[in-house]
Amino acid sequence: MIYNIYTIKKKKIKKRNYKIFSDKIFFEFYSCPISLSSILNFRKIAKNYDLINFHFPWPFMDLLSFFVPKKKIIVTYHADITNHNIFYYLYFCMMMLFLLRARKIIVTSKNYFNSSKVLKYFKKKIVIIPIGIKRKIKLVGINKYIQNFKDKKFFIFIGNLRKYKGIDFLVNAFKDLNINFVIVGDGKEKERLRNLIRYCKNIFLFSGLDEDNKIFLLRNSQALLLTSIDRREAYGITLVEALSEKIPIISTKLQTGTSYINKNNVTGYEIKSLNVESIKYSIKKFNKSKSLIRRFKKNAFKRYLKNFSQSKMLKKYIQLYKNILYPNR
Repeated sequence: MIYNIYTIKKKKIKKRNYKIFSDKIFFEFYSCPISLSSILNFRKIAKNYDLINFHFPWPFMDLLSFFVPKKKIIVTYHADITNHNIFYYLYFCMMMLFLLRARKIIVTSKNYFNSSKVLKYFKKKIVIIPIGIKRKIKLVGINKYIQNFKDKKFFIFIGNLRKYKGIDFLVNAFKDLNINFVIVGDGKEKERLRNLIRYCKNIFLFSGLDEDNKIFLLRNSQALLLTSIDRREAYGITLVEALSEKIPIISTKLQTGTSYINKNNVTGYEIKSLNVESIKYSIKKFNKSKSLIRRFKKNAFKRYLKNFSQSKMLKKYIQLYKNILYPNR
């Protein structure tokens, strides 16, 4: 368990001035890590800091925030909680109190803010800061088998292998196409997917790849596919990675950050979710026009530089921290 505590002192903000504190996870409850030792340790650690940046959703951290009532806090709001079971409604009051206490709530896209039923209650606190990444230039240690894909034409999916990612729709689309498709990821659906594509000679599944091998495949693909089916796909870092590598995108319309990252007919296509025919139609359009791909590639990189570089994200965070810590300057 890592506390995302930014070490900002009262008088000066120093670059690379950070520490990482961790505690052992005692157990997990509905995918929420719980650490009993954190209750004591977090309070001790927080005494040394003026501002704490929490990340949401993580209900245990909401609880810990009440152990430091006098500290200034901000919240980076990544996604709504979509599983509205009895535990959600029991937690709801604590969640709202936690968000009410925050000085500012950072949301990763305006699209997600506009479509969130929770965030509409906190309009005056919202700050939009998209997640940015640093582009990896030099790649090392590329697997020989993976190097062979440099000479193949293929489309790619990268991400956690979960049902909401809509990978079954991609597999069903490529079963009817004489086009290569590469799946990169790990997760609960891995073995089921492996069995599903067992007899498909044009579909490849890679698990356990390091970043360099993953980026190599992305860099040499024709387009990235992300056909998630619901709001659990709140942003999609892999889409930003595609833009940074000048790779066009085919993604689904979800009213989340995916629609902000991938601009329809500019950096790629946005299509209906749960629709195999839309996937096939978009892929065929890519294969028919080299000039279209060149335009999307050029636009993708421009969009990355303008909105999604790591340096732009960090500047916005630092400015926000300064505004909260030194409001009169």
